[in-house]
Amino acid sequence: MGSLFVLVALLGACSQARQRESDASAGSASPDAAFVNGGDCAEAVEPGLPSDAGCVTSASGGDEVLLVYALLDEDSKPRSWRLRLTSDEHDIDQPLRAGSDFSYPRAVGASDVDGDGDQEWWVKVMDLAGHGAPWARLNLFFVTDDALTPLASGGKPLAINYGGISRFGEGAECKEGRLVLLRAEAQNPRNTRWTVSRRSFELRTTTALPSSATRTHS
Repeated sequence: MGSLFVLVALLGACSQARQRESDASAGSASPDAAFVNGGDCAEAVEPGLPSDAGCVTSASGGDEVLLVYALLDEDSKPRSWRLRLTSDEHDIDQPLRAGSDFSYPRAVGASDVDGDGDQEWWVKVMDLAGHGAPWARLNLFFVTDDALTPLASGGKPLAINYGGISRFGEGAECKEGRLVLLRAEAQNPRNTRWTVSRRSFELRTTTALPSSATRTHS
């Protein structure tokens, strides 16, 4: 089955916007950044960032641009991370609690998850190791007044994992104001029998309320 759920599909599946005519369906993200997890950060060249900023990635949607960047120590390594959103209506710059010494967060993309006509923002907050394949954890951020607020469930940011190998995959989709977390796992060596689980959440502003959970076998 290969990589069961890929990031592009996730962004496309979670774009329900009444779009501006010039907008892409799921916004766009910067190409692969010129830094690696655990490595040194190049200094930022984007205008308006602090002099000690680096490891910058960006995503755009309409006239809005989201930056994820680090504040660097004397060894050009991240000491903390920040989010910045700029547009005609917003200029938000705030701390981002994400990453580690060996996992650097990145801006991923924009999509209208809840169908209200406004962009929400996907940020990779952690790389995960498992099953011998790249895996990642995303958070979804909503613009609320003068802040970026992560979608939360049970009082914590909702973890949205994506990645896949031939026998296992995780991802998400959006349907009519609901976010559905998906997981599929092969049940025999030939990958001909599968178990697929779906956990559905209703979106109430910045809260994800569990609404149903199903498991099917094929």
